[in-house]
Amino acid sequence: MIARKMIALAALTAAAGAPGWAAKMLVNVTPRGAGGEGFTVTARRRDSAVEFCVVRDLAKVTWQGRSGMLEVPGDKNTTLRRKIDPERKENTETYRFEVPSAQLSAALLTVSEVQTDRAGNKLIGGGTIYCFRLGGFVSEVGGGGAGSSAGTSR
Repeated sequence: MIARKMIALAALTAAAGAPGWAAKMLVNVTPRGAGGEGFTVTARRRDSAVEFCVVRDLAKVTWQGRSGMLEVPGDKNTTLRRKIDPERKENTETYRFEVPSAQLSAALLTVSEVQTDRAGNKLIGGGTIYCFRLGGFVSEVGGGGAGSSAGTSR
């Protein structure tokens, strides 16, 4: 009898939309590990900036909600932050942006995927955060070549 009440209580709690467990994971994406995480990263030098194209293979996503944030060092110990909205095409999402070459070594792209329950509701605090230290994706950071990378393992 007690077991049935516990099962009924669990079913009511789930049906009422009570918060579930949420887990957050941080993944530092490297040139070698990008492909294994479902990303392809291309970087091209353009005059005094580097143009990036980060493609997310949606067949490899765990969670549905995604957003991108670019952080670039600014003047006087400040950080400039800009939301990057992806372009969605069939089974991919693409983030395109430029970073000034002088700020490349400290520039960071963060792609966040929000954890959801079975009904598609966002779970507070849950999901996966992918961090890209962008300088590592460009060959010859101090020189004038083009670089591209897509890894296959973490």
